[in-house]
Amino acid sequence: MKILISWHAAVEPSYRKLFSELALQGAEIKLIVPYEWTEGGRLVAFQHDKTDRYDISALNTIFTNRIRGFFYPGVKRLWKEIADFKPDIIHIMEEPFSFAAAEFMLLAKIAVPECKVVLFSFENIDFPQRFPYSRLQNFNLKNADAMVVVPEEGVKLWKNRGFRNDIFHIPVGIDTELFHRVSADKMLESLKSVGIERGNTFKIGYVGRIAKEKGIDALIEAVDKLREKGKQCFLYIVGSGNYTDILTKKVAATGIKDQVKFMTALKQEELPAFYSLMDILVLPSHTTQSWKEQFGRVLVEAMVCEVPVIGSSSGEIPNVISDVGLVFPEGDEKALSNCIERLMDDEALREEFALKGKERVITHYSWKAVAKEYIKMYKGLIKKSRYVCALNLGCGKNEVKGAIGVDIYKTEITDAICNLNKHFFPFRSNTFNKIYVIDVLEHLEDVKMVMEEIHRISKPGAEVYINVPHFSSTHAYGDFTHKHFFNTESFGFFTGKFPQYDFYSTVRFDMVEFKINFWRLHRLNGISSFANRFPLFYEKYFAFVFPAMNIEVTLKVVK
Repeated sequence: MKILISWHAAVEPSYRKLFSELALQGAEIKLIVPYEWTEGGRLVAFQHDKTDRYDISALNTIFTNRIRGFFYPGVKRLWKEIADFKPDIIHIMEEPFSFAAAEFMLLAKIAVPECKVVLFSFENIDFPQRFPYSRLQNFNLKNADAMVVVPEEGVKLWKNRGFRNDIFHIPVGIDTELFHRVSADKMLESLKSVGIERGNTFKIGYVGRIAKEKGIDALIEAVDKLREKGKQCFLYIVGSGNYTDILTKKVAATGIKDQVKFMTALKQEELPAFYSLMDILVLPSHTTQSWKEQFGRVLVEAMVCEVPVIGSSSGEIPNVISDVGLVFPEGDEKALSNCIERLMDDEALREEFALKGKERVITHYSWKAVAKEYIKMYKGLIKKSRYVCALNLGCGKNEVKGAIGVDIYKTEITDAICNLNKHFFPFRSNTFNKIYVIDVLEHLEDVKMVMEEIHRISKPGAEVYINVPHFSSTHAYGDFTHKHFFNTESFGFFTGKFPQYDFYSTVRFDMVEFKINFWRLHRLNGISSFANRFPLFYEKYFAFVFPAMNIEVTLKVVK
């Protein structure tokens, strides 16, 4: 099983432990990463690590650090990397609307068209993508075989965006060899030098970007409320960002200046010691119109270091914490203050959360556990690809790779001779996963009979791709063998769109996608966009003024 993976974040060695685990579990891995990328607030240059047990290519990128816009300019080199490796699966761990994802998708289809392609996303807020990202997203969704989402909300989000194939909810993991509880005598000198020592004062930690949406305001106010109650604690804020000055002023205004320390971003290898010195870690993220917490990696890192955690209700945080920590309504500093006070006063609860948190991370968020989920997904996709049975009805000379070609005439790509006008196709029921009917229906005598036979020989959930001339097209009338003409509502009689005519046929399909295609002129002058947005209006008033070319329809078999 050969897996080629692209992931910009893999410049960070601890993130690459996932791929070492995949290799240990039997996969042959090739990884492609940028030469450098900013991770955790630090610019990280790629360097080989002793734990890398697979082939890695670090390549130059353009628009580095821009998730949407970056790509690899060495297209020829990238194509050669893919073609020479001949992967069974290409896993593009970039957002589906990014240039890099589209670049890999296009090269995958050219270099190794038979391989499966898996997308990846952290998205958990549904908002429309602008051009050109909308086009990139549509291209990638149309050509991908599966997708991995980190937030649970991503499953519904990408289904709503039109992705019809399998979506797997698999979290990211952490390096449990690096992240573990550190004893006092092994603390790093770098942490001692900034004034963090073990003592009786209750220590609260925050690690991450210093940004407004991270909700640090609420954490500062919660600490101030504890001061008013006479509860002594100390807050350490670790990270960098453009909101630092505002928070510094807020701390001074609330009178807890002596109870808060700001620290610059720490290296990965410094974080375990920091977590181990904290009594609790808080992630108070606050949802905005364009962002909410997608995972909360610092929660998992702290949990495996046996540090109790508190998180807001933003995004994926409640799913990560589950029942091994406390969750408060985002933005509610009073509720946060109460959660902190509860843990301050209940040492037994802190110990319980510390042990359960560590166990939860090892079970669900260690790279070993995450790799096991990936291996299961990869094997399933490869197994599925070996047993996908596709049919190309009325194939003529138009080959569909991997599909059985059926036609009344013998051509170089015909696998079976069949007269599609007969009332029984020579195939068993529930046989095919995909059926292609390209420029065929218009030639046949009985469309209803053909659609019913297609339904019979298809498996439940199978996809049926149909291409027919639009009634306004010169192609529709120019061929004297055409017996039928079609518009955008023709297949509504099989999808239940017209219940008053449900006696026409008992078979049912779901409409997955339809599109009116035009010649180049009408694609450029906007007629195509207008017609596809308002199809009935176009067909009633403008179809013979601005003729279309054909209709593409994708149906899903309902049984």
